[in-house]
Amino acid sequence: MPSDILPSTTPQDFASALWLDWLDHPQHGLLAAPRAVTKTLQHYRFEECDITLDIGGPPQHLSVCSTSHFNYNFDSGDGVLLGENVAGKLPIHLAFDPPLTAMGSHVSASGPVNCDYLSQLAVKLDDGVWHPQSRVGTLNRVRGSAPFLGAFAANGKRITEAWFDVVCPLNRNDFLCVAISHFYFMP
Repeated sequence: MPSDILPSTTPQDFASALWLDWLDHPQHGLLAAPRAVTKTLQHYRFEECDITLDIGGPPQHLSVCSTSHFNYNFDSGDGVLLGENVAGKLPIHLAFDPPLTAMGSHVSASGPVNCDYLSQLAVKLDDGVWHPQSRVGTLNRVRGSAPFLGAFAANGKRITEAWFDVVCPLNRNDFLCVAISHFYFMP
């Protein structure tokens, strides 16, 4: 039986996709970083899709990758969505209306430098089934080194939700926040 999800590990798969810089909020203009995500900032609305941040879980913040703000794995100047890493909660949980055909982002965290981590993405299809995937990264200050995780829906399915997480392979909770940079999506 063919898979309903085709994983992606490179943003080059999304050359024709739309993308979202977290700091360019479509309703509110450029945001100063860092800034807490509030109820008025939970939706990113586009003609093609509404992207909703789940703020019922742990706190989320908007920041920018720089030496004075979030200083890990992403390119300098990248907008960053940070979800606090609270045990038993989804740090970054997104919902899509209408559902998407594809989505992805680079995944990092804040925590001890030179620590390996397992970046995780799970996408929920319109049939209610979750599809997880993961990729190893190293938390560092090397620009552009964060692993990319993405998914393409197949067999007529569509992606209704996604969550990103970061796990320490040593079963410790060494990461304060989970982070994603530019968010690529296809309606």
